[in-house]
Amino acid sequence: MDELIDEYKSEVTENRENFKKLAPFAITKELEAENNKKAFDLIQQYQRECKNLRQQEEDMQFGLEIFNMEPTNYVDLALVEKENASLLNIWSIKQEWDHEWDRWKVMNFKDVDTRDMEERASEVLFKAEGLTKEEKKWKVYDVINERIYTFMNTLPLINALRDESMRDRHWKELRIEVKEDFDEESPEFTMERVF
Repeated sequence: MDELIDEYKSEVTENRENFKKLAPFAITKELEAENNKKAFDLIQQYQRECKNLRQQEEDMQFGLEIFNMEPTNYVDLALVEKENASLLNIWSIKQEWDHEWDRWKVMNFKDVDTRDMEERASEVLFKAEGLTKEEKKWKVYDVINERIYTFMNTLPLINALRDESMRDRHWKELRIEVKEDFDEESPEFTMERVF
């Protein structure tokens, strides 16, 4: 039985080490590809691995009872389960933000509803700010937070550009300032282009 327990402990430790190395604590292009698919695949992989390890632990219970041994509390396994659940939450917030941005970025600049955008951005930001202190130390949080704050800080400029007082001469000055030619009346003048 001791050999079986040692082997199980080794598997739990290896799972924790792999998780620390491979889990999506930071955002990369690869993890973001295909609507964050790779990140969610990794999270699901660790959910399955933890579930399998818990099943093995449960299977060993009978042997522990026979030999009158106390069950061990596997802290590494509990940590992986907890952090993986947190990663699922964070990446879900990120995906929610990505969906909003994907919807807004193709909108024609004239058709945007900045009030709705501000409300939705605030809702997503509220979820991100509700994360724990530990979760906020992860790079994935930093990127989400920065993207939302950048967006929200740009909304006053968007409102100013959409103001009725904007004249052709203002747009000409803006084209000179940004050193780029664009047609603010064009259907291709989208939020993504503005950003």
